[in-house]
Amino acid sequence: MKQTTRLACAGLAVGVIFAGIGAALGGVKSVGFNHGFQIVATKQRTLPLRKVNQLTINSLDSDVTVKSGQQAQIKLVDRQVNKIHVTQANGQVTIDSTRAQQNWFGFDLEADTPKIIVTVPAKNVHQVQITNHSGAITLQRLQIKQLTLENESAATNLTNVHSSNGDITSHSGAIQVNASQFKKTQLRTTSGQLSLQNSRLAQSQLSSQSGAQKLSQSTLINSTSTSQSGAITLQQPKLAQGLTLKAASGAISVQQAEPTPTGYHILTGSGKIRLHQQTYQHEFTRNPNSANVLTVQTASGSVNIN
Repeated sequence: MKQTTRLACAGLAVGVIFAGIGAALGGVKSVGFNHGFQIVATKQRTLPLRKVNQLTINSLDSDVTVKSGQQAQIKLVDRQVNKIHVTQANGQVTIDSTRAQQNWFGFDLEADTPKIIVTVPAKNVHQVQITNHSGAITLQRLQIKQLTLENESAATNLTNVHSSNGDITSHSGAIQVNASQFKKTQLRTTSGQLSLQNSRLAQSQLSSQSGAQKLSQSTLINSTSTSQSGAITLQQPKLAQGLTLKAASGAISVQQAEPTPTGYHILTGSGKIRLHQQTYQHEFTRNPNSANVLTVQTASGSVNIN
């Protein structure tokens, strides 16, 4: 028994030495031991992509990217690339990468993050649903009628994405939206920051538990933003048909809104209200029934509107 153990250890040591030489020469980048010495390499697999009406992706740890482009394809990058299941039928595409991680120990000079990259042939996709446990989600140049994203612990990034019915949730990662348009959409974070830039929201809801919200140069139409313990900051927003901002314990700031709201209804529990260089205590109301009312409520944070 002891002799077998010594032989196994010696074999592992010899394997690691040779693999180390290979790594030094650039031939081997990852070495592992799992029921025997083995070289661990990241592999790529590319599949042709046909018509896409409905796209569903379930991922354990891959960075997921969906974008429009001329060359329609599915590109998979993973050490266990052959264990990622892909099905295509009648415009419905499903990618399942929730396989268990391979248990091994050794050294890794490659450190490639697993990736799922989907390039759709047209911008218009009827439905996209993505769930990810520990990888990022990135969407680019898409028009999606029904969008559902759920990310456990990594960032969610959307650029030039249009959706008329969406539900976007990030539990501990940030949500960043740029040059996008959403209608009847919910964007939620638990502990990550929520950022919008040069975007448009209509009849939508933004909410965060402990992360800040920062909205820059975006159009907000009849929408609501709520935060439990993070600040809400709006810079150069364009407002229409009313906007409601609520924070339990964070400050609320609105800078250079266009056009100027026709009415205000502002309440604060223990913070001050500063409106266009004037200071008020606890409550300020003006034309609350007008067409474009800015409603602001905070329990313990200050309100600053310029």
